Amino acid sequence: EEEEEEVDDDGEAKDVVVEVPTLSKWLVSCAALEDVVDGVAYRNSEDLTDVSDDAGENEGLALWGSVVTGELTASGAFVKVAGKGYLPLQAGGHVVLEQQVEAPARSPPAPAAAAGLPEGFS
Repeated sequence: EEEEEEVDDDGEAKDVVVEVPTLSKWLVSCAALEDVVDGVAYRNSEDLTDVSDDAGENEGLALWGSVVTGELTASGAFVKVAGKGYLPLQAGGHVVLEQQVEAPARSPPAPAAAAGLPEGFS
């Protein structure tokens, strides 16, 4: 969420909350299904049966081992991938999307003197 300032009819400033989508990276992975199918089919909506017409081609599939960027839907059961469609978090009773958590950036190590160590130690 972000706050923006708008002006009402009386010229008074008012704060407005704007919903900002939260994009995450998701790994397409399922050891139990990798030998059965090539990946997970995109859906046109949040309906498991609403499979994309391109599902027979690789364009309509999120291939195993690939990483997609999308937003978890309000239902919590799908990820919406811009320009592609919806991917279910589970298929055939198996989890097929794993959210990737990015590690925070690491700071470079402090010089030995700044860390309180004798010179020559680091």
